[in-house]
Amino acid sequence: MFIRIKKRKFSTGTKKYAYLVKSKYYKKGSRQKVVKYLGKVHHLKKLKAKKKKIIGKTKNSEEFIITLIRRELRNFGFRGKEALCFIHPEGFRINLIDQTVSDDQQEITLALNYGILCNFTLKELFDELKSSKDDITKTKNLGKKLIAAGITVKKPEFVTLYNLIRAKSNDEQSQAMPGNARQ
Repeated sequence: MFIRIKKRKFSTGTKKYAYLVKSKYYKKGSRQKVVKYLGKVHHLKKLKAKKKKIIGKTKNSEEFIITLIRRELRNFGFRGKEALCFIHPEGFRINLIDQTVSDDQQEITLALNYGILCNFTLKELFDELKSSKDDITKTKNLGKKLIAAGITVKKPEFVTLYNLIRAKSNDEQSQAMPGNARQ
């Protein structure tokens, strides 16, 4: 599945809307079907990016991902209402607990960097965190989903993310060993 942006012309100008689309392959070629309407696309301007070092400040991969998202949202003018809820001056709300992106009335999509932040991309990102894939696959998938959601990840941060995932995996394996492994 992928996100398609469609432009619609109105007398007041052109507006963009996002749709979740699924491809099906037939003998005559592929066909796409809209699975879900994701909302109106809002393009936000990035404020002066704050160079905030986040490596070494988090203890697990979920906390690290949230820190990456928080930093990116602040770069676009969002302020934290609560620990995991953010509000933009234009009235856009992002709730990382419920994994929702909305304005006052409905769900919306936000164009950040080269990606789209919406309910779907947030859910995909947090579902990948909970997956039981091997460390390398999980880290690659998280990297792709972060980029798809418009969250920038620098190379050292990606390495830190991998190390956090690997450390968690090693802890889970050592706890799963029956009896005392040292003898």
